Amino acid sequence: MLNVLLAATVAALLVFYIVQINGISADTYHLSQLNGRLAALNETASTLTAGVPAIQNPSLLVEFAAGHNLVPAVDIVYLFEGGAVALNRNR
Repeated sequence: MLNVLLAATVAALLVFYIVQINGISADTYHLSQLNGRLAALNETASTLTAGVPAIQNPSLLVEFAAGHNLVPAVDIVYLFEGGAVALNRNR
């Protein structure tokens, strides 16, 4: 009788151990996946941050505006004080 009780206890502890190890392994795998994604996003963020000064270059903005047939806004009258809506009186 003692041997059966001991075997049942060992089996229960073995099942508990396997379940716990499986959970820890799954969590570790999930964390490694998230760390990889975080590293990729940090690299993308640093690349985008490095490109900001080039985009804000006034000469490049003028070239972009000329290439897309944009014209300067002059004689603008704002309909509201906040400047949310503007009216161009040149037309």
